[in-house]
Amino acid sequence: MTAVLRAVGNSVTGYVVCGFYTPDYKGWFDNLCSSLDLYKQPHDFVVVPKVRGGWEVNTLAKAFHVLDALNRHPDRAIIWLDVDCTVRGDLSPLAILRGDICLPFAIKSRRGRAVNLRAHSGTMVIKPNELAKGFIKTWAEHSSQMPFGDDDEAALALTIAQCPDVAITNLDRKWFGTGGEQSRHIIVHDYASREMRKVHKIMRFIHRHLGTPALARGLMEWTRSATTALSLRRPRRSGSADRARFSDKWQTETLSLKEAACAERAGDTAITQELFRWLNGNQ
Repeated sequence: MTAVLRAVGNSVTGYVVCGFYTPDYKGWFDNLCSSLDLYKQPHDFVVVPKVRGGWEVNTLAKAFHVLDALNRHPDRAIIWLDVDCTVRGDLSPLAILRGDICLPFAIKSRRGRAVNLRAHSGTMVIKPNELAKGFIKTWAEHSSQMPFGDDDEAALALTIAQCPDVAITNLDRKWFGTGGEQSRHIIVHDYASREMRKVHKIMRFIHRHLGTPALARGLMEWTRSATTALSLRRPRRSGSADRARFSDKWQTETLSLKEAACAERAGDTAITQELFRWLNGNQ
C-alpha cells in the first residue's frame, strides 16, 4: 500500500522503530514520536488514508505496511509499534532477542471453554532475514483473504499455525503493558480502538453462514426486533402445548431467514424484499 507521507527520525544502524497510522490517529502519533525522540530512538512511520469498511478492515493493512518497512530497511531489525503507545526507555535490546519474530502472547479464558492463546501485533520485532520476511508475506496473504469482521490478529494467528520453520519468541511482559501499569513497562500501550465501532459478533456469524454484509446488517436488525417480540410473548409457564407453539414459531422464522439469505445470494432482490415483508408482518 502506498503512503502519502513519510516521517523519518533519528537514524542509527541495527534497528528502526516503524509503524503506520491514519489521519484520525495523528494525536497518538505525535505523542509516540515525542517519546521516541526523547530517548533518541530511530523511527520511520507512515500515514495512510483511512479506507472504507470499518476498523477491522483498516487493521488488516498492517501486514502490508510491515512488509513495506522491511523493504525500506532490509538490513535492520524492525521494531513495530502501534501508534497508541508511549516509549519510556531504550528499545535497542529488543533488536538482539532470539528468534525471527518476537511478539507478545496473551491467555484469555472464556466461560465454558478451554484457555485461548492469542498473539498480539501491537508490539513486534521482525528480524532482517528471509524466514521473517516470508512470515510477514504469509500474514499479508491471510490478511487479504480474511472473512468479514476479522482483524489483523486473527490473520496473524493463522500465519503462526502455518509457518512451522519460523522461530517465534514470546516477548517478555517487562517490555509492554497498558496504561494502568506505566511504572513497570518500557512500552505503555493505550486502547485508541476502544472508541471505534466494531463489527458485532452476531453480524459476523450471520454474514459467514447466510450472506453478504448488507444482508447481515438487515438480518441482525430484524433478529434484534424479532427476539424482543418473541421474548415478550414467550410463555412464562412451561406447559407442553405452549412450548410446542413457541418452538414451531422459532423454527419457521429461522427457516425464513435462511430463505432470505439464499435469495440474496442469487441476486433476487424482489424475493428477498417479499421475505422481509413477510418476516416483519409475522413478528
